[in-house]
Amino acid sequence: MQNKTFRLLLPITLASIAINLSLSIASNINGVTDEIGRPFFPELTEASESINHIDFYLPGNMIAISLTKKNDSWFLNQRDNYPADSRKVQNFLADLASANIYEQKTINHDLYTILGVEEISKKDAQGTLFMLNQPNQKSKKITQYSAIVGKESPLSVFSYVRKAGNSQAYLLDKKISIDSEPAAWLLKDLLDIRPEEIQSISLTHKDGEVIQASRQDKQDMQFYIKNIPTGKTQKDFAMAPISNAVAELQLEDVISKSDTNQ
Repeated sequence: MQNKTFRLLLPITLASIAINLSLSIASNINGVTDEIGRPFFPELTEASESINHIDFYLPGNMIAISLTKKNDSWFLNQRDNYPADSRKVQNFLADLASANIYEQKTINHDLYTILGVEEISKKDAQGTLFMLNQPNQKSKKITQYSAIVGKESPLSVFSYVRKAGNSQAYLLDKKISIDSEPAAWLLKDLLDIRPEEIQSISLTHKDGEVIQASRQDKQDMQFYIKNIPTGKTQKDFAMAPISNAVAELQLEDVISKSDTNQ
């Protein structure tokens, strides 16, 4: 039994040793530690609110997400400028602004693949590049902040990163999460009407037929049909489930009208 347990644990142990050895190889070969504890993007500490555009690039320099800020609201370019989840965008910017350097890693570009921070122009790259635009109202110039977010640390709590155009890679003191699917950035809340708040319901069928129902009393959760079609009874209709359909109603995705056959 002990030999069997040892054989099972040995591959796991060896894999763990291999991962740790790779990360050790990709550690700071110069031994410089003066940046540890400092903000990764100190400029964003006070400037994150003035960021008005964000782009996310996938391997092969393929742009996946473009977010634009207008009048304090964010919009998703990939979905015909449909409203984006501003809280999600703000949380991303807040994570960047508060991220500190936990450890300096390699400056050797041959070791970038271990951390997933190789150039995003490569089709087999593993990271995601973000680019932030900060306009200057006086000079009319745009300041850009960009970096490649690579792999997560072994415990999935920290992220490896490297600023675009900079050879130094880092391990941050937090995980920077980036969703590459446009739908993940949409403002998904549509309606949130509790069943007890609904007094009446009107349903219009494709053929133009309209069915109306209402509650007879505020305490009564049952909806009663006003214009029951010939040959039908109240038992043929279940209006209560329909009244539940608009509670916490959210969309999955949106599509441009021009992309449909309608």
